[in-house]
Amino acid sequence: MKAMIVKDTQLLKRILHDSLFYIHSNGLIETKSNFLTSITSGKIEYEDIQVQERKQRAINITDRSYTGIVRVIGKYKGEYFQVKLAFTSHYRRQGKHFKLIYWQSTKMMD
Repeated sequence: MKAMIVKDTQLLKRILHDSLFYIHSNGLIETKSNFLTSITSGKIEYEDIQVQERKQRAINITDRSYTGIVRVIGKYKGEYFQVKLAFTSHYRRQGKHFKLIYWQSTKMMD
């Protein structure tokens, strides 16, 4: 998540699966290419990301799923946001490494 804050697109390219399907809490859906463009263009700017809870839900030789809670501070199209999110993420082995292939988050009530 630090790579998203510092806009390290080289690292993001390595840790995101080529078939990434990323659903933001505002309904925006992005592919790996879309997501990287959003980060580099400044459409989405992450200032802080704090994982409060993360639980592994399933594991096999090629897939891992997690659920959790994360607090995110940033800007979307120049508008400041601060949200608490429930998320589901899924990682798939690509080569020797597990890479994020699916993310979906939903805003939580405080």
